[in-house]
Amino acid sequence: MKIKNLFLALVIGTLAFASCKKQEADIQPQHGDRTPIAMRDASGNIVSTVSIDEIQARFNQTAERGDENIVIESYRITEPTADHPYFLTIDYIDANEEKAYSVAFIGEYVEEIMNYYYMTNDMKTGNFSVQTRKANQSKALVTFTNGEVEVNDNPTPDMLPPSWCVRCEKQFCQQGTCAPTGGHGDYYCSDCVSTAPEGHQPICNASYYNPNGLWGILWRMIASI
Repeated sequence: MKIKNLFLALVIGTLAFASCKKQEADIQPQHGDRTPIAMRDASGNIVSTVSIDEIQARFNQTAERGDENIVIESYRITEPTADHPYFLTIDYIDANEEKAYSVAFIGEYVEEIMNYYYMTNDMKTGNFSVQTRKANQSKALVTFTNGEVEVNDNPTPDMLPPSWCVRCEKQFCQQGTCAPTGGHGDYYCSDCVSTAPEGHQPICNASYYNPNGLWGILWRMIASI
């Protein structure tokens, strides 16, 4: 009888565990065809959920002349505060230029659902706008429509969305430094913590808008995550 009772207890325990797991599965966010790009772990940190190898492979499939030597290093999400909305930051290397970059799309392009993070539908499908700065510090409006890019060099203030794109060029900077930062609509590159060997100088510059196909490259990075 003791063995029988133990067996029944195990069965009941197993069924209860399965029921709990099913309930957990049932409440996982179902968000159309979108898959989470990050999650909040038990410590409250936001961690990426898509491997860089997968992202690189997808990016390579769509690479065009001039961006076939882009190496994607990482991506990360910085959650919003009272000072700023979400940062979706991608770190990459342009092997043709022999330069490293951090580029951030700053705005409501990411949403959290039950500890999972998704790109918004508009961001994922390539239908969104973002403002950036030109070298003379005037603003430009970049509009993506189904992934196709249009740039307005002279937008009126009412055309500009409350979102930004900031790109930082860096060399000999400690990881995590010389990266997009800021708040209250004022975004820039953080200071570089130098790792330059003797005889070399670190580089940390905000890399402004130019019409050389940059936006198409950045969009293909986003679409690959």
